[in-house]
Amino acid sequence: EDRLSGSGGCNTLSAVYEAQAGAIAVRALGATERACDEAVMRQEGAFLALLAKAARYERDNARLILADETGRSIEFTPAV
Repeated sequence: EDRLSGSGGCNTLSAVYEAQAGAIAVRALGATERACDEAVMRQEGAFLALLAKAARYERDNARLILADETGRSIEFTPAV
């Protein structure tokens, strides 16, 4: 079990996760409750919903892809 933390664009978040052989489970996901611009809040809500349902992951060099059971995914790449 490992911990993750970061920002959803408006609020800070934290959770615990377990990952092995391409499978991932995220639990105890929590976030602060700041109010931001409506568009940012929608984007952050979609991100947190997918993170909470993440079931698979793939790493390719510096890129990380998380996907839920339906195949919806989000890709993370380093900021340039």
